[in-house]
Amino acid sequence: MRLSDVGKIEGYLNLLAKEKIIRFVKGPEQKNTFVLPLDFGEFIPEGTDLRYTGYSSIHYRMQLGENANAPPDLLNLQFELQLRTILEEAWSEIDHKYRYVRSRSGVHLPEHIHTGFNNLSAFLQVAALQAEYLCRSAEAFNRVRHPDPGDNQPTRRGDSPASPSMTTEDFAGTDATPAIAADLQEILGVEVTPRTIMYIDKRLGELKAEETGGKSLKQLFGKQRLAEFRAVFQEIFAAGPFASTNNLSIDVINALNFAISCELEGKRVAREGLRVVLRWRKDRQRC
Repeated sequence: MRLSDVGKIEGYLNLLAKEKIIRFVKGPEQKNTFVLPLDFGEFIPEGTDLRYTGYSSIHYRMQLGENANAPPDLLNLQFELQLRTILEEAWSEIDHKYRYVRSRSGVHLPEHIHTGFNNLSAFLQVAALQAEYLCRSAEAFNRVRHPDPGDNQPTRRGDSPASPSMTTEDFAGTDATPAIAADLQEILGVEVTPRTIMYIDKRLGELKAEETGGKSLKQLFGKQRLAEFRAVFQEIFAAGPFASTNNLSIDVINALNFAISCELEGKRVAREGLRVVLRWRKDRQRC
């Protein structure tokens, strides 16, 4: 949706690569011709492609990794992922239908049409920057009107609504993630991936204090509740949770969602919901 989303998704893909769920064969390759990346007066490097098409995207060539839990026939297949914003996609679709296809079929369009499409791409880049500014302004307004009572941390440098830049560091989680990792180590004796910790942080952040009584992760993962989770898990899989390295993160997530469901909907509903989820997991593993 936004320019800043691109950095978040790049960060997410890097985490998947670290977990060996995907593997980068080539890329990321930046295909961005909205603005030529040269300063005024700078010499153009030899071999620079000066064709201005307006197309903008980030391309990855990938394979599934060894931890992807996929059929062997799929592991050797290569595929391409193209990452771009909704406005870049809009331009690409319009250009492909009305200019690219005609040019490929041998139709020579007048120069003013090519220029018009190039101008359109530049207009959309300005629109993308304005959209990012408006989104950040709306988010900042919401934080002022509805502040988080437990959030007394100072804002980071560069977090103003007028600053549309965002890097993959913004996908590194919050200040709470080290504490979550430490709690999981103490409660369950496990170490999960950064991606799982960020999911837990986000999930806990979505809870309302009045719904859970403001309970901490340690309180949600009480001994009795973990015993109930283990019992249902044993019932479905005939084995205990948190034992398989490949399934460790999903076990922890299932346990967390079970604990939250107990708080919000009661033990009976939570147990039945957990059974449904675990049966689905078991059936999927058979496939």
